Amino acid sequence: MGTFVLWFVYINKAVDESIWFHPQSNLSKYCTKYFSQFVRYKQDVFVLNTIIIEGILLPILFFIIMYISRYYTLPFYAHFTIWYLYSFLRIGPASMHFAYFHTLVHKEGHTRLGLFKFENKIINTFCNNAFNWWIGLFYGVMPGTYAYGHSIGHHGFNNLEGDLISTGWAPRDSMINWFAYLIQMALYSLNVTTIYSFYYGRKGLQQYVIKMIYGQIWYWAFYFLCYIISGYNTMFVIFYLTYPQLEGLVFLSGINWSWHLFVDPDDFGNDYVASLTLFNGPSNVLNEDYHVVHHQYPAHHWTKHPKLFEKHKSEYYKNNASVFQGTHAMELWYFAITKQYEMIYNRYDKTFLPKSMTKEDVIELLKKRMRATFFDKNGNFKPKYKIQTGTAMTKEN
Repeated sequence: MGTFVLWFVYINKAVDESIWFHPQSNLSKYCTKYFSQFVRYKQDVFVLNTIIIEGILLPILFFIIMYISRYYTLPFYAHFTIWYLYSFLRIGPASMHFAYFHTLVHKEGHTRLGLFKFENKIINTFCNNAFNWWIGLFYGVMPGTYAYGHSIGHHGFNNLEGDLISTGWAPRDSMINWFAYLIQMALYSLNVTTIYSFYYGRKGLQQYVIKMIYGQIWYWAFYFLCYIISGYNTMFVIFYLTYPQLEGLVFLSGINWSWHLFVDPDDFGNDYVASLTLFNGPSNVLNEDYHVVHHQYPAHHWTKHPKLFEKHKSEYYKNNASVFQGTHAMELWYFAITKQYEMIYNRYDKTFLPKSMTKEDVIELLKKRMRATFFDKNGNFKPKYKIQTGTAMTKEN
């Protein structure tokens, strides 16, 4: 992923619009003329391009490589080169193919009606579940992780008690705590903790357990079928199926750690502090950088996020919100776990803070918010919050 980012910086092109399936790419604009009738929002025509590239071309290449791995004996450097080129198509320049996949599997999991409206039921069902149930197999994402674990678990509890991927159990300016968080995220990504908590936890969630179990069976059946078809080639499944799981785990652990880097010690449910808002960053994929808006309106279309931000803008000022300029989530994650408080300060949008605050005051505030936790020394939850955000899915979608 690092080499793809460096390569993209070297050729010095805009990160977004040169991606084949970016909403404003020439390909997406061309396809809008012909395919807008098949999507609920015409701005989502690019999703069809994504399904073609990641849901058809990528799997074809995957199975071709599986065939080569089984029937041809090649030197290690040749296998590595093939894997690297495959990874380039899967991850993309500046990791944007990877980013668009995870953004779209995320958004697909939040919508009840689906992104598409094909008249043919088979095509409609496939396209509306393509990311969670098909493309995700090649990115190490299990069906149910986003559709249920994320949209119901994470958004239902909003990073508070009961949220299986909550970051509020320990200070976030610690590399050791983040390594521990990897274990927490791994159990969540494998749907282990989600299935357990849905079955034994809050009433009404048991109905999703069987759906998640079906997803587990589908994923692992595909995994072991590939192992058998590849001629029991252990290296093939490690490089092409296990590695994407680990890659996604590390990357998304850093992303979620950063999205919820701060906690208001006086009100844990204050989402203006607990979620980031980023402006003028290098890659605002489908307005994901409006993370507060996303938690307030999880199922609203991505094109509406800027207006929804403006709608509540006064609350951002009132709550001294976690707003940053010219950065992205992974950079803030790195600064946090390496305790580079001044670098975080430099990217903080101080217009959302009182003018009377000095640099030292702001850095102290950042430290206080990064170190605030939901639990006391005995491991008991501190009942000090009021929910300010919306529900996991809205009536709109």
